[in-house]
Formats: sequence, C-alpha cells, structure tokens
Amino acid sequence: MIYCNSLQSQVAINVDGSSPNGSAMLDVKSTTKGMLIPRMDSTQRVAIATPATGLLVYQTNGTDGFWFYNGSAWLSLNDATHITDKIADTDNDTKIQVEETGDEDIIRFDMGGTEFFRMDSGRFEVLNTGMSIFIGEGSGLNDDGTNNYNTFLGFHSGKANISGYANTFLGSNTGSSNTTGIANTFLGEGTGYSNISGNANTFIGGTAGYNNLAGTANTFIGVDAGHYNLNGNSNIFIGNSAGYENTSGSGNIFFGNSAGFSELGSNKLYIDNSSTSSPLIYGEFDNNLVRINGALNVEGAIKIADGTQSTGKVLTSDANGLASWQTASSGSVTEIKDADNDTKIQVEETADDDIIRFDIAGTEFFRMNS
Repeated sequence: MIYCNSLQSQVAINVDGSSPNGSAMLDVKSTTKGMLIPRMDSTQRVAIATPATGLLVYQTNGTDGFWFYNGSAWLSLNDATHITDKIADTDNDTKIQVEETGDEDIIRFDMGGTEFFRMDSGRFEVLNTGMSIFIGEGSGLNDDGTNNYNTFLGFHSGKANISGYANTFLGSNTGSSNTTGIANTFLGEGTGYSNISGNANTFIGGTAGYNNLAGTANTFIGVDAGHYNLNGNSNIFIGNSAGYENTSGSGNIFFGNSAGFSELGSNKLYIDNSSTSSPLIYGEFDNNLVRINGALNVEGAIKIADGTQSTGKVLTSDANGLASWQTASSGSVTEIKDADNDTKIQVEETADDDIIRFDIAGTEFFRMNS
C-alpha cells in the first residue's frame, strides 16, 4: 500500500496502512523485505549527469558496494581511507587517535595539544606528567609538572602538592595538604592528610598520622596511629591508636593497641595492649632504662653484665634495690657487721681466742666465753 499525503508531500510504503513518520519524506516499512537502491556498473555511475551531493548508488563491478557523491567526487563507502582514525575537537588539539602513524596499533589521548595517555598492547601509559601518576578527582591537582615521581591514587590524594617528590599516596584524601614533602608513603583513607613538609614518613591505616605537619622519619601503622603528631620525628607507633595524643615527642617506640596513647614525651618505650601509663614494658632510651611492670619469669640461663662481672663475684643489693657485682669473702667468715662496722658479732677478735663478742654502736656489751 502506498499512502501519499499531498499536503506535506510525504510518502509511506507499507502493508498496514500506517501514515509516514512526520520527519520523513519517504517512510518504507517491512519486516520481511529490504529496500534496493539503484544498481549499476562503474561506467553507468560516472555517466550520471550533474549528480547531487549525497547521491547514493550501488556499484556492481570493480570496487563494488555503495558509492556516494560528496559534491566533487564519487567515494566508496568500502574504502578504508574514508574511515576516520580519530575523533577531535574543533581546533584538533584534544583528540583520541587509533593510528598516528601507519598501522602502529596504539591508542593515543591528547588534551590541549599534549599527549597524556597511551594504550599500547596491554599497557596503559601515563605521559608528560613529570613521571607522576594521578588517578582520582582532584588528585595531584596542583603538581608543578616537573619530574616529581609521585603516585597519587584516590579522591583529592596529593591535591595540594606542588614540588614534593617521590611520594606514594593511596586512598581518599591521603596527603591532601602535602606541598613540598618528600619520600612519604601514605596508605589508607585520610593518612597524612595535613602533612605539608614532613619527609620520609610511612603511615598505614585509616587517618594514621592525620595531623602530621612537618614531622619526619615517622612510621605509624594502625588506624589512628600517631593521629595528633604535628612535628615529632623518628617515632615508631604500631597498633590502632598507638601514640594517638603525642604531638611533638620524638624517638618513641610504642607497640600494641593504644600503646602510649597519652604519652607526650620523647625517647620512650611502651609495650602494652592498652592505653595505660604503666605499660607491661616501659623504657627510656636516653637513660638506658627498662622497667618491667609485672612478674618476670625467666626459664633458662640469665646473664647480667655491667662491665664489673667476673668469676667468683656475687650479685648484691643496696638499700634502694640497686644490684651490683661484689667480690665474695674468701675463707671462713669470722664476723657479721653493719655498714659502719660499729655493730657486729665476732667469733675471732684475735687469733684463735674462741670467744664470741657482741658489739653495739662501738661498745662490746656481751661476750660468750666457754
């Protein structure tokens, strides 16, 4: 059935009597048949007088297939030279290319005239970013583009970085405030968030080292480990919330969940599994001190060496509990006495006198004779 709307000069060809689509001059509808456009050989095609731009025919010989007239020449739709190898903006400085040179099989991504990404075989390469990789909204946003060798992955990771180099930030907001810090490794949401110029820090665990500004050579492992450290250096905090409130102490080592939680000093050793101020093992590196806050059970040999130990010496203690190695008395013991030697018991004041004497405060008050 042919339906013709003479008012709009539209034609519908179908078997169901439907009207032509309002946007079409010719609307052909079928579910069992196709449409054939004029078929001819190449001689007949080129013999068409004054072909209209866009005229389409099907050529049956030579380079067979569909041909169209572009206004100045006939072109084959089967000719690969007319298939674009790129998509580009108006000024051609932002584009995606699949063949920059003959059959190289590399996909290139150019923006503003610079090639930033390249897909080559199974590799995705980042180019012209100063040997750095930035993935995530706002990551590396302010990097100066020099050879900084940074790797920032995550929302706003390394966002403020300008010239800091050799940093690795993985996670949302990691190292977001870093501007000049060097050789830091931050792994976990918000780790090292406030770091600006601190160097050689390793923070692993959500918000570990969150407030660190300029602290250097710290290692914080665990959620919130070293959370409030600002400028303390050379600390090692391992455990969730270990060293949580330490702001400027340096040279500390805290091991265990919440170990050293409120300790603000420096050169301290805490080994415990709580925030107690009296950890199971406490130490002061600057004083060469170690304290055990609990029973010490030693199975096997024990060695106590202070430089004065030698064969035959005995370990003795003073009134304060400080032990030292002393030379043991040789031969028989003939008296016991106090420190100033004025109160004592003697069994031999003179050679072989066989008298037991009791002196108190320098005076002999009792004597046992036969």
